[in-house]
Amino acid sequence: MLCSSHGRRTMTWRPAILRLTSAPMNDTPASLLEINGVRYVLESAAGPAALPVGNRAVFVIDRGFIYAGDWSLVNDEYILANAVNLRRYESIGFEGVLADPKSSNATIVAMPYPVIVPTGSVLFRIPVSAGWGL
Repeated sequence: MLCSSHGRRTMTWRPAILRLTSAPMNDTPASLLEINGVRYVLESAAGPAALPVGNRAVFVIDRGFIYAGDWSLVNDEYILANAVNLRRYESIGFEGVLADPKSSNATIVAMPYPVIVPTGSVLFRIPVSAGWGL
């Protein structure tokens, strides 16, 4: 409980109490919470998104380089075969490029040789479907 005073008047603030009832064990996740006719599902109840199968991924590397390729890890280096370089994307955002690499708003260039990336240079790696960007 919080108290505040302004001049001679003292105001007391009490936290709002939200009461949730637990759903029966046989209830589906879609009916966990309903507000104004809209059903909400907890992210943890929905489960993780399905990851693409295979070893192709988009690598975001330090200094702003973005490559994609079929990767393998050899001697603390990622070897990207069938590599492509994401040179630019505009107005669709990074998520848009991941969803549609063939968009006219992205420039993706095939690399003539495998790309070798030290593991310490990788900021993050995003799995994508086989043939992404080719």
